Amino acid sequence: MHRPADISVVIHGPRGCGKTFNAEKIAAYFALPPAIDVDDTAEVKAVLRGMAAQPMLVLTSDWSIARKFYKRHDLCVVSSFHAVTQMMARHAAAQANDAVSEMLRREGITS
Repeated sequence: MHRPADISVVIHGPRGCGKTFNAEKIAAYFALPPAIDVDDTAEVKAVLRGMAAQPMLVLTSDWSIARKFYKRHDLCVVSSFHAVTQMMARHAAAQANDAVSEMLRREGITS
């Protein structure tokens, strides 16, 4: 798990940047249920109530909506799509490096 158990994740980014396309991978990375898209200010209160009951992954292309979630740091963390994908890539690279190191150690190539 890559987040506190009771914290939701809100990701914002421009339309077409890949938030929804990559939502399944992002949800798995953060051990969250499937993502919901929120692009209407009227939905924010209902989503915040839902976050109080169960952590979730929220995607939005509207910074003003992301900012409303940002004010509730007790329930969620807000990040850009770019920052999240960079973090996931660094984590994947570290895991690959660890796997290669372990393989070399088992083969007796390194100690």
